[in-house]
Amino acid sequence: MSRAEFKEFEVGGRKFQVKRFDALTGSYIAFTLFEKILPVIMGNKDQFIGSKTPDVSADKFSEMLPSTLFKMSREDFTALQKDCLKVCYEVLPAGLTPVIGANGRWGIIGVDTDTGLILRLTIEALLFNLLGFFKEGGLSSLVTSLNSSTSATKSSNA
Repeated sequence: MSRAEFKEFEVGGRKFQVKRFDALTGSYIAFTLFEKILPVIMGNKDQFIGSKTPDVSADKFSEMLPSTLFKMSREDFTALQKDCLKVCYEVLPAGLTPVIGANGRWGIIGVDTDTGLILRLTIEALLFNLLGFFKEGGLSSLVTSLNSSTSATKSSNA
């Protein structure tokens, strides 16, 4: 089964589309959020990579995402939000119009003061791009892989 390349939804009578992150941006965002969420889920705030593989559902991730975003610094949150909004488009009769243009400025009308819409688009982009990690066992395989790499590095240094 292939992954969907975009998701469409309506907000306030306007139609939007969220696309996939490029692999580098997606990896960075995933690690940034996992760094903040995993220790809480695993019950050990001091340890990202533990001896056990976390059992994290998509629902649990969705539930924890807003509170994690609220704990970020303004700079980190703004950078994350801009990365998310770069994959968001309004579906207009003339075609897809980016929420944020290539120049970093607002690309569509009325978003510069619509905090609710911008937060919704940010969360939609995160969920669309990261939920598959939990549904496909990606998180467990990532942690297992990182644990193996850490063990191998310790063995070769001994």
